[in-house]
Amino acid sequence: MLQFVPVLRRITEALLKALPDMGAVVAILTLFIYVGAVMGTYLFGDTDNPDVAQLFGDLPSSAYTMFQVMTLDGWRFEVVQKVLDDGNPYAWVFFLTFIFLASFAVLNLFIALIVDALQQEQNAMRTELLEQQSEQQAGLLEEIEEETEEVHREMDEILSLVKELKNEIVDLKAYDDYTISVH
Repeated sequence: MLQFVPVLRRITEALLKALPDMGAVVAILTLFIYVGAVMGTYLFGDTDNPDVAQLFGDLPSSAYTMFQVMTLDGWRFEVVQKVLDDGNPYAWVFFLTFIFLASFAVLNLFIALIVDALQQEQNAMRTELLEQQSEQQAGLLEEIEEETEEVHREMDEILSLVKELKNEIVDLKAYDDYTISVH
């Protein structure tokens, strides 16, 4: 497919070029999940409710739960509702803030990196096309200059022939005047 669809090839190349930058976004996302897991363990982990303890009882469980919340996979009924039922009426503020920061802000960074990589690929193609056009124009200018020089040489030859003809006409007139005055 990549050989026959140039647009798909350009998109794939742009995605591959964006991979190193995505590492930084993954690091930021991991930091968000870690901070959310620590806060979730601290806020909701000390409970007698086995469902909430399973979600936030220790740091790895909290990290998994926060990843689930970030992906919006069952976050409302499987996570938030259990925490709210456990006696934490303002837990929704924590989860909505986390969702806003992790899902929307950080995932938009991924999109921005991909769009930036595509834009750079587009600019590279545009530059390449401009260079090709410049080379073509330079070739055309050389051809025009060569043809112009040839035309100038031909015009110089014609002028020299015209001068010779003029001199011959002057000589003929002088000879004609001489022969008329001798007779």
